[in-house]
Amino acid sequence: QDVAVRRDFLTAALHSSFPISTAGDGVARTICALPIPNAGVSGLEDEILAAVLGHACHVVALMAKYATVALRFQPVPLGSRSCMRDRTVPLHPARASTRTRDGNDFPLYVKGQDRMRVQVALEMLSADVQQLLAAHGVPRAN
Repeated sequence: QDVAVRRDFLTAALHSSFPISTAGDGVARTICALPIPNAGVSGLEDEILAAVLGHACHVVALMAKYATVALRFQPVPLGSRSCMRDRTVPLHPARASTRTRDGNDFPLYVKGQDRMRVQVALEMLSADVQQLLAAHGVPRAN
């Protein structure tokens, strides 16, 4: 019971640190007063998009930790340079010796990145969000 109380406290603190709310139009969502894009990576300035996705990555990482949910893809919260790590793909042998994970890390920011890799990162983040929702019994959204 103490664990559940602590988890609820941490979740509430997380909500106050990263407030997610409905925008003025009643449909769109915001995180820390920044607009969350509905689909894809277009429509927002690159740095605003990077900040939004960095916040989302951080929230997903913390929620998974608090709820003890082992996510399929590892969120790597690094602010506006956050990324998603695919642990299901082994490191390339040439990279294994240097321990770099560039091939397994997919950026959650657009500036200077291949848009296909960013799109893959968005899909990974979305899959993790769906996994967290399913772990809490929330039905899958369309």
